[in-house]
Amino acid sequence: AIAKQFAALASGACNPIDDVRGTAKYRRHAVGIMARRTLGWTWEQYRGAGRTLEGAA
Repeated sequence: AIAKQFAALASGACNPIDDVRGTAKYRRHAVGIMARRTLGWTWEQYRGAGRTLEGAA
């Protein structure tokens, strides 16, 4: 749920252009996917270090 919200925020914050390599719609979608994946990877690294939300400051 949080990852989807983060992806939507990232997609909404970008202002891509249309060109021969892709449409702005496609690029916004790609930004959302990359943001969601990056958040997931970051969370896994954080958890892998033995941290929890209770330890976050």
